[in-house]
Amino acid sequence: MTCSQVHGARVIEAETAPSWPLREPADGLLVSPGGPVIGLRYGDCAPVIVLALGDDSWLLLLHSGFKGTLANIVASGMAAAREKHGPTVPRDLYAWVGPCISGTCYTRRMDDPSTIEAMKRFSHEAITPGKEFAHIDLKRQIALQLAECGVPEKHIWLESQCTCCGTDLFCSHRRSTPDDDPRMLLTVRSRIPQSSPNR
Repeated sequence: MTCSQVHGARVIEAETAPSWPLREPADGLLVSPGGPVIGLRYGDCAPVIVLALGDDSWLLLLHSGFKGTLANIVASGMAAAREKHGPTVPRDLYAWVGPCISGTCYTRRMDDPSTIEAMKRFSHEAITPGKEFAHIDLKRQIALQLAECGVPEKHIWLESQCTCCGTDLFCSHRRSTPDDDPRMLLTVRSRIPQSSPNR
């Protein structure tokens, strides 16, 4: 199960979303254990997985590029999870931010309205202004958003590799051409936990 990705902050429940080839506009999927196999496509945007363990477990798969991070899709996803499953104690939350374009490679023009908005919303740790261009560290900003939503910092893993630098391993939109612009697909299958034989 997937969706029509629009670089926004909308998150939908995988169990109630239409099946392929129908696709609902969204950039995040919320799935419960035993739910459908889910997947999202990525170029230089960040794949984000949030896992909640405990009595009422769930999993979020997010597509967080610049626009999605600016709109804080992490907060939207966590809100959707709370609405369906109720609050989760921080010790049961874990997150992974996968390969995406690094803060060294990702720049945006300083006079772009979206960059000006990011200068107001992003942490100074995640954006470095310059004369003409600003360097933006999406992974760092996403990690801060995850922490703000209650994921303990020690439970947040950031993949170090850059999609723009590592084109031998990854697909990069910034390194693509109009005739050759492939994407990576991240798929997740959630299973119902098995009961312990000692119980």
